[in-house]
Amino acid sequence: MAGSLSVRQRNAAAERKRRFEVEVARLKRNNAEAFSNMGAMASGVASVPGQVFNYFKTSTPSKVLRDAKSVAKATYNAAAENPNAFIQDAIASVPAGFRDFADVRATARRLRAQGRTAEAKKLEAMAGTAALGIIPVVGRVPGAVVGKAVKAANKVPTPKAPDLKVTPKSKADAPKPKTPDIVVTPKKKGPDVVQRKTRNISKAKAEGPKIVGAPLGVNTPADEALRRKEYANTMELGRAGASWYDDSGKAILENVGDDPAKARRAAEVFSITSSGTGVPANTGFAIKGMNQASYGDPVDTGRFPTAMGGQIEDLYQGDTAVTGNKRTPFADQLGIGGGFYDPSLTGQGNRAVHDIWDGEAWGYTDAEGRPIRRAFTDAEHNWMDRQMNTVLSNYVDDPDIQGLPGRGQAATWTGAKIRAGDIKPEDAAYSYADDISRLYAQGSREAVPGSNTGNLQGLLDAPFEQRKAYTDEFMPVFFDEAGRDRIALNNDMLVGESFEGPGIYEGVNPGRQAQYAVGTKRVEVPNTKSTDPRIDPASRNLMLNNEAIFGLLGAQKGIAGNRFFTDVPQSRSNAFEINVGGRPISYDEGNAALSALSRAGFTPDDFAIVPSPRGVRAMDLGVFDEDLVRMQAENPEMYKQAIKDRMERLNRFSGELGDELGGTRTPGFMDTIYAENAFDTPEGMFGQQYLPYIFPDDRPQFVERFNAIAPSMAEKLRELDKQTSKDYGFDISSNIDDMRAAIAAEGEAGLRELIRRRGLGKAKGGAVERHMVNAAGDLGLLSEKYA
Repeated sequence: MAGSLSVRQRNAAAERKRRFEVEVARLKRNNAEAFSNMGAMASGVASVPGQVFNYFKTSTPSKVLRDAKSVAKATYNAAAENPNAFIQDAIASVPAGFRDFADVRATARRLRAQGRTAEAKKLEAMAGTAALGIIPVVGRVPGAVVGKAVKAANKVPTPKAPDLKVTPKSKADAPKPKTPDIVVTPKKKGPDVVQRKTRNISKAKAEGPKIVGAPLGVNTPADEALRRKEYANTMELGRAGASWYDDSGKAILENVGDDPAKARRAAEVFSITSSGTGVPANTGFAIKGMNQASYGDPVDTGRFPTAMGGQIEDLYQGDTAVTGNKRTPFADQLGIGGGFYDPSLTGQGNRAVHDIWDGEAWGYTDAEGRPIRRAFTDAEHNWMDRQMNTVLSNYVDDPDIQGLPGRGQAATWTGAKIRAGDIKPEDAAYSYADDISRLYAQGSREAVPGSNTGNLQGLLDAPFEQRKAYTDEFMPVFFDEAGRDRIALNNDMLVGESFEGPGIYEGVNPGRQAQYAVGTKRVEVPNTKSTDPRIDPASRNLMLNNEAIFGLLGAQKGIAGNRFFTDVPQSRSNAFEINVGGRPISYDEGNAALSALSRAGFTPDDFAIVPSPRGVRAMDLGVFDEDLVRMQAENPEMYKQAIKDRMERLNRFSGELGDELGGTRTPGFMDTIYAENAFDTPEGMFGQQYLPYIFPDDRPQFVERFNAIAPSMAEKLRELDKQTSKDYGFDISSNIDDMRAAIAAEGEAGLRELIRRRGLGKAKGGAVERHMVNAAGDLGLLSEKYA
């Protein structure tokens, strides 16, 4: 017989433990909600000292003693009744006090809206009492008092809006009263962004035998039919977002190099980090997590970094699929939309994604009529699945919905967000396809060998057309047919299409900009309470790896990459972008940029000029940004003068460049990577100074990745250089050719053996690796400059 006594006892113990953990999780969610109301707390907290003073001023010693005994008795009773809950409340008393305060304010506003002014004033008078709940342990007593008052105020039902009166033709034709649609109140300033009363369902309405898994108030098939109708109305409102999974899934597949297995893994990362986020936050969390996992750092991303990071790490260690009634269908719908769905992994492609917004569209509320903000139970998911299938049966021939769960739910999600005021109708279709490119960094690539390599040096002074012809043969070694960087794809990054643009320094060279997505880290600004965005460490290291491999194989004197951030104050910007019509600048415009630089009184050592997808970016090189940070902390006056000088330089050059190219200017911060290799010295003759970025310590995956792509690249470059030398008579450097031959033959091991055989020992780190590179020198020189 299933379940002996011992088994039942173990199950009971497990159930008690589970319930306790559920209660702890509930308290944590409540506390998180409470902290979100801290901004509105200021006025109430301000009243607390006065109330405490008035209490002691107007109370006799005996009254104070009686009240103290009463508090002690209430505290003792609470502890005796449920020790676990008492301990949790004691720990959580501060945020719980915030929550009580928010409940008082919200209930008072609701009473005023109903015309119950006297009752509202009574509750408003209790705001200070609610605020006293911030006192640990004892603070729960005023919270209990406030809670009773709020419950009492809510017992009186909200007056219903009159139903639409229709004169029926007969009793049989008489329409049933229509349940009101979701009502959205205007957004308010502060943390309480939107308050909605989803539907007019009270505890009195939830009568009769409840349908298992259905929302409150859904007790009959007729109730279910009404919910399906309302759900379809929400779907119609968000119809423009029906292709969300299609657009997002295809973008994921494109950005992983059309590899279905990598696309599935990326979709699962997006799914894991999607909880409670909009598209931009979800995209940022996912990309940061993927890059951390790829580089081998601990994954720390998402709204719940420990849990979500652990799930992503497990995924990269071989787990085949995310789990959960919401997450699995989310990844599956991305796979169906993108064309990489594998039914053998989960088989849940027939299910819609029932997140909180989908649940709101179905009418799930608590007893007070507020939308549910928790994970749904299995029974609730099953109920929504059944209802969704019925709704979709009417949309099989619809050109947008096509009877597909993903399209139907995407449209409904969009409609619910529009109705809640979270997105604008014109942004209904905004998806990962639109957002991934926002996080692209650039790697600057040129084909003409560095001036310190001794390789094909005749190209340096060759006509532009000849350099362009060599570049056109060179770049396909590093970019696939869709223009995606092969090195970044090999590093499991999301990679966009590269674009052609001039390399600008002492002249203009043919070039190309690689694009790959990087994560963001917020860094504290010294002597302020502000933070600014920067490339996160794992993404930065992957960028260095990408560009160092290119610099080694391509025989480049230096490597560089950047990401342009616009969400920084202008006083902390170090660059600007000129938008010339949403396209990269041409080679002629590159020469014009150098002319503008000269007219502004600068040289190429003063500004880095880089093409961008929208035009061109220029970064001030007058001072290192890490030195500015030190200045800000150690010598604020020197810092102010340095910033003033930087703003003057940026304004002067952007003015000249804007006049030359036209377009619009946007200030921002260019976070960069840069490194050099001295090919003309023993320390770098085989590219040794790039190797620490190519083969980071204790990360063997980078040796495997290098060996997967570098040998074939090295061999193709050897063949190209031999043909170029034959055609134009340019000399090939024996060191460069030996380096490429060693890699072509044995990969990383061949290169290491070449270095050892030449007696060069272990390679040391790159000659230069600072966030910005210029000739300003160290802080001592800057101190002399700004003294």
